[in-house]
Amino acid sequence: MNKIGKITLLVSAIVIFLGIGGYIFWQKGDTLTKAEAQAIITNKYPGEIIAMKKTEKNGVQQYQALLENNNGVYQIALDAHNGTISQLQAEKIKQAETKENLTEEEAVKKVTSHYKGTLQSISSQTDNGAAYFMVTLQAESTESTYKINRQTGEIEKLLKNAEEAAIISEDKAKEIAEEAVNGKVTEAELEEEDQQLVYEIELETAEEKEVKVYINAYSSTVLSINWEDD
Repeated sequence: MNKIGKITLLVSAIVIFLGIGGYIFWQKGDTLTKAEAQAIITNKYPGEIIAMKKTEKNGVQQYQALLENNNGVYQIALDAHNGTISQLQAEKIKQAETKENLTEEEAVKKVTSHYKGTLQSISSQTDNGAAYFMVTLQAESTESTYKINRQTGEIEKLLKNAEEAAIISEDKAKEIAEEAVNGKVTEAELEEEDQQLVYEIELETAEEKEVKVYINAYSSTVLSINWEDD
């Protein structure tokens, strides 16, 4: 090998050595500080770091951190060299805290102070982490159910009862019944059957026969026609 070749080989060896050495130095020494790692994590995810340590895995240095926020506790792995987050895993998911401020007696008292009726039933349920009482009252022949938040005391009348304002009038129900059987109305009554409001219309025909027509109070649909027995 001539002199130029030897020099070229030596220079190449030095470059390779410096490159490897520089890489090793960068791997071992040029890493983020603990404060820098914490800042990267908290800027990316809301919460408080409750524990952190520096580890090495497969030759790569990492920061292992535990982050706690309103949703739970999460384990985070962050590359100590470039700040990349390589792992985010939930360690503990917090259940929604339910403060059951209202007792059953208090809930019933609060509902009955706003709405008329006697207590038929009360039950509890949870919806999206919030606790409620379902209170059913009966006023005359109509049952109504109310949903009361056990924390805030807010009362919601269920949709079924809100729809009662949109039922057809008694006069309209009589008109539908008379068209259905060609008779004259003698009596009309609004009743609840199978959790729906129904008009029961009694009529007398020209032949002096009695008939009852049942009409859905919401849709005005004739549900059935019952003729008297001869």
